[in-house]
Amino acid sequence: IRNEIKSPKSSIGFISFSKTYLQSLQDRGKHNQYSSDNSRIKHLITFIKEKDILFSEIDLSLLKRFDDYLIKTRKLSPTSVRNNHNVIRSLFRKAIDEGIVEEKYFPYGNKGYEIKKVESAKVGLIAEEVSQIENIELDPTTNMGIARNMWLFSFYFAGIRLGDLLKMRWSDIQDERLLYKMG
Repeated sequence: IRNEIKSPKSSIGFISFSKTYLQSLQDRGKHNQYSSDNSRIKHLITFIKEKDILFSEIDLSLLKRFDDYLIKTRKLSPTSVRNNHNVIRSLFRKAIDEGIVEEKYFPYGNKGYEIKKVESAKVGLIAEEVSQIENIELDPTTNMGIARNMWLFSFYFAGIRLGDLLKMRWSDIQDERLLYKMG
């Protein structure tokens, strides 16, 4: 019988855990989520100077300094800062669920870092503006023509996501209806 010495789960660092998480996204074909989460995780990795810190080292002080870095150095918007924290918080929860870190180290919530809700103004187009976009003379084979046509398609299908739009085929239209699964 061979005894193997295993390192405790609590010694798994943020970077190692993140790489495993990102690989699982790729393996499951979650390419859009991989792309956005990867860039957000890289922000924290760059901020901590690529030193694989333990989850228990991610505390309120570090998160506030990370905010300053995102805002002052990376010049990110409040929404982008919030999205970075959402990914870190999600990874922290996964690490807790997997027994890598104890709940007591969770830096978000009541007495920890509060992820602020960001109000964003939505500005819609009036019918005349949509009509102007429809009537612009563009070669449909150019990038500008393709972009306009895709935008109009999305607009007329209640804001269908670009990722879903790019996956569509003619066979998705059945009985004069568009049938697709939202990604």
